[in-house]
Amino acid sequence: MIPPSTAGARRPPAGSHEPAGGPAERLELRGVTKRFGGLLALDHLDLAVEPGEFLTLLGPSGCGKSTALNCIAGLMSLSDGEIHFGGRRVDRTPPERRGFGMVFQNYALFPHLTARRNVAFGLEVRGVPREEVSRRTREALAVVRLAAHGDKHPAQLSGGQQQRVAIARALVVEPRLLLMDEPLSNLDTKLRGELRTEIKRLHQRLGLTSVYVTHDQSEALSLSDRVVVLRDGRVQQIGAADEVYGMPATAFVADFMGYRNLLDAEVTSLDGRSAVVRSGDLELRGTLMGSLAPGARAIAAIRPHDVLCRRGAAGGLRGRVEVVEYEGKAFAADVVLASGLRLYAESVDPLAPGDEVVIEIDPRRLLVYAGDGAPPS
Repeated sequence: MIPPSTAGARRPPAGSHEPAGGPAERLELRGVTKRFGGLLALDHLDLAVEPGEFLTLLGPSGCGKSTALNCIAGLMSLSDGEIHFGGRRVDRTPPERRGFGMVFQNYALFPHLTARRNVAFGLEVRGVPREEVSRRTREALAVVRLAAHGDKHPAQLSGGQQQRVAIARALVVEPRLLLMDEPLSNLDTKLRGELRTEIKRLHQRLGLTSVYVTHDQSEALSLSDRVVVLRDGRVQQIGAADEVYGMPATAFVADFMGYRNLLDAEVTSLDGRSAVVRSGDLELRGTLMGSLAPGARAIAAIRPHDVLCRRGAAGGLRGRVEVVEYEGKAFAADVVLASGLRLYAESVDPLAPGDEVVIEIDPRRLLVYAGDGAPPS
């Protein structure tokens, strides 16, 4: 759909194309702030998105991720700060003149128009010649694998097909930047997986610069070059997907990224980045995240799949299973130790409520944070 551009361009990913307008450009947010009355939705957000990068804004509801995307798109004005794209300030430029494509959560298709007409709409209002509209619309539908469905109305399409029409509509204008606001949240699990792969494929093939908003950690990890975790309008961590997953910077990020076991603890000893902490009568060794001293309050964080439990074993930490959930590859167990401490663990063997088990905690997977960084209860 989008022809390659080689003159003075950066090298795109293998098998990809440059946007038709030329090489992808850098997006910069400088001190971007947004207030709604007394509510501070974005607090001096500084962020750079590199050309050709897929960057995801991740966080819980109300963290400011959709607000940031709408400010980039020009759908919201800034209370303070600046937005630059390709070296030019754009936050005072009307949204229709920024050259960005936007994919919404609710598809936002015209129900009375066919898929083809929905895709063509943005070109028609720009006054693109009829023959070019026809060609680019046809190519856009082919890119999202809907060439055979162009004459159908939205009501005749599945949810996944409607979202692909919305993506084609954003791509057909050959955007300098593609913005996506939770585009998969209304789809079932199977469709989410299929369309997630489709979005990644299109990003790589077309050499797009993409900013994606989601509250779904698996989406963020599978799609992104980098992930930005937000909380209350502030950045908690920016990093590669594997970095944010494996080494969360704060207890809040750890909690959000699946470290379901967050134990109040006290640091008893330190050896470089290795820390020994005590939680109740449980002593644990883990990796220090930040700066702490012996005696300091801490949060010990570990994922359930790094807490293993076995039935009928001797030694170790003993506990009783209260609740079991079957998760396909393993059994998730809510285990209460003799001390009353509750841990979320996994077992590859079947478990049942009431089973006596032994718990094993991998010290290489335990992370230790400052106690004042604890997430809200």
